[in-house]
Amino acid sequence: MDRLRHRFNASVAELGDPDDRHSVCIGCVMLGRDPRHLRTALERVVRYVEDLGLAEVVADDVTLVQLDELTEIEPDAQG
Repeated sequence: MDRLRHRFNASVAELGDPDDRHSVCIGCVMLGRDPRHLRTALERVVRYVEDLGLAEVVADDVTLVQLDELTEIEPDAQG
């Protein structure tokens, strides 16, 4: 995960059950203005992970989300 963070300037986290040693799910997030650039960059992340050969990549999903409006959460609602 550190390699991905540094190489691609992305936020990376392990998702799912951290005690399951037979599978791992890694989430990677990038922010930017150009959707084509973001898609290309995220696809490069997937190829990089596959090329590392540390594990078999059984699935990947690149999803782009455009946020048209951001709503600030009030401090009392943050829990």
